Amino acid sequence: MLKRKMNRERDGFHYDLRDLLSSLQGQASACFESIPEMSDAQQKMSHVNNSLDAAWQDTHLDYYSTEWYWDTEYYTDSEGNSQSRSV
Repeated sequence: MLKRKMNRERDGFHYDLRDLLSSLQGQASACFESIPEMSDAQQKMSHVNNSLDAAWQDTHLDYYSTEWYWDTEYYTDSEGNSQSRSV
């Protein structure tokens, strides 16, 4: 069975999605158990995030308007001549 799943040259990978999804919860739990510091940090960060959310409030109105102006652009053409144009 494993050879069939891993024989990419012959006919590609073969997966049973139900098997993959059913093992996902167990793999995630095992991962979190193997790194307890991450779980502890996540719980502590939840409190910190809530405190920061309560301390910060930002409201403002932005008024924008397009400003038009003329400028002179200088460039060298393909023949090496210096040119200018208003833009």
